[in-house]
Amino acid sequence: MAEPSEVHLDTEDLEAAGPSTGKPHAVPEEAIQHPETIVPDSEQANPDAEMAEPEPEESDSEPESAKSEAPKQKKRKRCRRETFATYITKVLRQVHVDLAISQKALSVMDSFVKDIFERIMDEAARLTRYSRSSALTSRDIQTAVRLLLPGQLGKHAVSQGTKAVLKYRSRK
Repeated sequence: MAEPSEVHLDTEDLEAAGPSTGKPHAVPEEAIQHPETIVPDSEQANPDAEMAEPEPEESDSEPESAKSEAPKQKKRKRCRRETFATYITKVLRQVHVDLAISQKALSVMDSFVKDIFERIMDEAARLTRYSRSSALTSRDIQTAVRLLLPGQLGKHAVSQGTKAVLKYRSRK
């Protein structure tokens, strides 16, 4: 059975339609879509677009003052981008009060912190799966940090993390 979108024409159908001149057939003007009637792809893809209320058209009978007031457009809400920039600058102020950091260096540091964070989370999740536990604990994070960060850097990070967890638990 042929698909509904497929069209098969026999040579008999073409002869019945008219003599072949080798030129494309003339299209009646009613069949040509005008730019006002063409529907953009985004509206075709959105099934709710048909249900939306039609925009009111301006008419000549409205007073001039009504036309001059343009409808207020909604302000476009900016997409929140989470960065560690504020925390990096706060730590820099604690360590070196007189130093500043450029935007490019801040971007590099932000990428670095995000990368290390993802590595620690991946390793901690792997450790949680190995232990067949359903909860990610501070012990998993601590072990992941010890595995990922070499030598003294790992020991210092673990001590700072332990201090931060104790401070957090004392507040609660």
